[in-house]
Amino acid sequence: MAIGKLETRTSVSAKIRQQVHLFGKHLAGDGRYLEDRQSGIPSIRLELQVQVGDKPSVLLQVCDGCYFWTYRKLCDQPASLSRIDALRAATALAEANKLPGHDPAKLLPGLGGLPRLLRGLHSHFDFTSAERGQWGMRQVWQLEGGWKPGPLSRILPKQKGPIDPAKPVDVTRLPEPHPHVVVLILGQEDLFPYRIEYSRKVVSKDREKVSEEVRPVVTMEFSEVRFNSPLDPSHFIYNPGKAEYTDQTEAFLQALGVKKP
Repeated sequence: MAIGKLETRTSVSAKIRQQVHLFGKHLAGDGRYLEDRQSGIPSIRLELQVQVGDKPSVLLQVCDGCYFWTYRKLCDQPASLSRIDALRAATALAEANKLPGHDPAKLLPGLGGLPRLLRGLHSHFDFTSAERGQWGMRQVWQLEGGWKPGPLSRILPKQKGPIDPAKPVDVTRLPEPHPHVVVLILGQEDLFPYRIEYSRKVVSKDREKVSEEVRPVVTMEFSEVRFNSPLDPSHFIYNPGKAEYTDQTEAFLQALGVKKP
């Protein structure tokens, strides 16, 4: 229902905040997300600025309906620019509902927007609990999901054959950055995903007992969300000028594991 509602909205605009706790580091970034669905392939703009110590990093993703551009500038590293053929990628995504080998922890609402992100979660995780709650001033649903056996069997190290759903699986064997649990917070009225949290279980042992704690590793939060408001078309135009870029279309299709359209 949340995916369906997102796909019926003509536009979405919001502020976005992302936090990452991985490999002993904590990074936080702020930006904005714009999505216009009035054409066949959604137009997307994602801006994210992350401060690493005293050095800023920038991520910019723009889909104009023809190409999906990604610009990255990480600290002292040289800037990189790449593009993906949006039509070929959208066709491949439509054929690969389960996205084999895809890592939901790395998903940002880029190509395909938030609906694609939620579809990736839906195909990889079973959301078996839904509780009413409050997030800030908003009445929400809190959904918690664990890995489906199929996707889990493809990434679990040294796993032979399919996983037996009747037997418990030790997901703590999953290496970083793969999450163990996903928590999704949806508005009760609009079903918008205001918070997406990827978490890992941390097991600690002492002489007396073994304790388990669930810690967030990647979170995305959306605020000041507006639906169906006119968006300036210039937001979805990206002109690289004379900047060099790499075409990542073939690599993207290969990562999906589908036939090249």
